[in-house]
Amino acid sequence: AELRGWPAEGGQPWISSASVDARAADCVPTLGHEAERVLRGPALRESYGLPPFPRSHLPGAFRSALGVAPVADWTVEVVIDDGERKVVVAEARRGPLDFAVVWPSDVAMTTQRGALEARHGGTHRETAREILEDTAAMHACVETTLGQSVDVRAVYQAPREAGPIALHGSTLWIPEDEGWDAGSDGVSRWQRRAALAHAFAAHALVEGASLRTEPGYRWLTDGIAGWVGLECVRTHDGTEAWHALMERRSDRVAEALGALDAPLRGFAVDGEADWVPQYAPLAAQGWAMTSGKDDALRRIAELRVALAEGQSVVDALQQTLGAADAAVILGPPHASDVALEEQEDATWQVRGHRWTWADGGWGTPSDVDRFTQVAHPPVGDFRPVDVPNALERRDSVAVFDAWPSFERAPKDNFWPESATDENRKTQ
Repeated sequence: AELRGWPAEGGQPWISSASVDARAADCVPTLGHEAERVLRGPALRESYGLPPFPRSHLPGAFRSALGVAPVADWTVEVVIDDGERKVVVAEARRGPLDFAVVWPSDVAMTTQRGALEARHGGTHRETAREILEDTAAMHACVETTLGQSVDVRAVYQAPREAGPIALHGSTLWIPEDEGWDAGSDGVSRWQRRAALAHAFAAHALVEGASLRTEPGYRWLTDGIAGWVGLECVRTHDGTEAWHALMERRSDRVAEALGALDAPLRGFAVDGEADWVPQYAPLAAQGWAMTSGKDDALRRIAELRVALAEGQSVVDALQQTLGAADAAVILGPPHASDVALEEQEDATWQVRGHRWTWADGGWGTPSDVDRFTQVAHPPVGDFRPVDVPNALERRDSVAVFDAWPSFERAPKDNFWPESATDENRKTQ
C-alpha cells in the first residue's frame, strides 16, 4: 500500500520510526459491505437524513468474517524497505485474504518450540515459552473439538491496544496487553488460553464455511468459537478455571447491556453492537448444554456444511437447529439465575429464573424448567437432565439453565465454590 494520500482520514498508526505492525485490514482496502461502519443510533441516523434502521443486504454483499476478502487461493507478498534493508514476507494459502507482519527496526528476539517461532521483545523470553506452550495446547484442543486444524506458523508480539488475540493468515497476533502481560498461572493465563482457542476456532469455522459478516454470523465467530475457548480451558485447566472465566464474562455482559448506545433489537440485526461479542460465548455455551456436547458438535458440523453449500446463516441455523431454537438464538438476549441452596436434610434445593430482554430492559421472569448438571470435578461432559427440586448432596455439583442464555451469578451454581474471592484478586 502506498502511504501517500491513503487512507484519507490521516496517518498510519501501524507504521513508525521504531517498527511496522500491520494486519491486512490496516493497509489493504476491504472487499464487501462493512456492517460495523453503519450508523445505528436512530437520532444520529435522523440527523443525516437516514431511515431509523439500516437496510438489509444479501449475504454475498458482506465482507469476509475474517480478513479483507473472502475464502480463495491467495498469494500475499509484503515488502518493507527502510532504505537500509528490505524485508519480504510471502505466503501462499487457501482461506480469507488476511495476513499480519511485525517488523521492528531492531532485530527482535526469537523463541522456538518445534517448528513454531515467536518473535518478541527482550523482556519476554520466559513469557514467550509459556505462550508457545499455550498455543500448542489450545491448537490441539480446537482440532480435537471441531475436527479441523488451522495453520499457525509464527507468533508475533504486537503493540499494546492493537486489538484482540487473533490468527491472521498463519500468523498469531498477540498484542502485549492481551497476552504478554499475563501471569504464569491464575486467571490471566486462563483468559489467554481461552482467547487463543477462540481465535483458532473462529478461523476454522470461517474457513470451513466461507463465512461472511451477514446477519447472525457472530453466532459462529464469537458464540461457538468463544464457547470452544471456554471448553478448552475447562478440559485443560479444570472447573476452577472455567468458573472464574464465567464469572468475569458474566460481569462484562451486564456492563455491555447497561451501556447501550442504540436500541437493542436482537442478535442477528445487532451483530456489530458491543454487547454481542460479550454475550455470544455464554449464550452458545447455554445452547450446547441443552443437548450435550456431542450433539452440539454434530449440529455445528452440519451448520458448517450448510453454510459452505451457500445457505445464509439464518437459513442454515433454521435447518440444523430448527426454527424455534434459531429464533431464540437470533433474537434478543436471555439471562438466567440458577442457584443451589443447601438444605438441612442433606439435599440441595435447585431454583432458577429466566429473563428475556424486551422494551429496553429485562422482562418478567419465568421459572427455569430444565437444568443441565455438569461434572464438577472431575472434568467431563455436561448433560441435560430434568433436575428435581431436591438433589442428593454430593461432594461437588454444578447446575445451569439448559437454555441459550448467560448466567447472571455463576458463583451460586457451584458447590463447593471453586476459588475464594481473595485468591482471585491476587491472580
